[in-house]
Amino acid sequence: MSGDFQSGYSIVDRNLHGSIWQGRADTWINLHSLLPNVYAASNAFAIYSSGQDIWVAGCAWRVYQVRRRAILWQGTVPEPTGRLTSLLHRLRADLEAKGGAPDL
Repeated sequence: MSGDFQSGYSIVDRNLHGSIWQGRADTWINLHSLLPNVYAASNAFAIYSSGQDIWVAGCAWRVYQVRRRAILWQGTVPEPTGRLTSLLHRLRADLEAKGGAPDL
């Protein structure tokens, strides 16, 4: 947990999906949806925010592989009156600008 944000996972279609939220279900963001389709599952372990910047550390599993890969989602925190959906759009844009998730 960092500030008002919490990190963890949700189960979607019987798979773990790395997620963040702000204490209520209606603020849930599926971080897994930002990853390329080669990842079957993910988990968010830690979250850190400083000013307007946010980092979420976790891992993801590739389809048909047992080994986990480190994942770092990075984005900008929305204004206090904004919703987490704006954060989702910013995280997606940041990830696409960097060419997708790294293959660590």
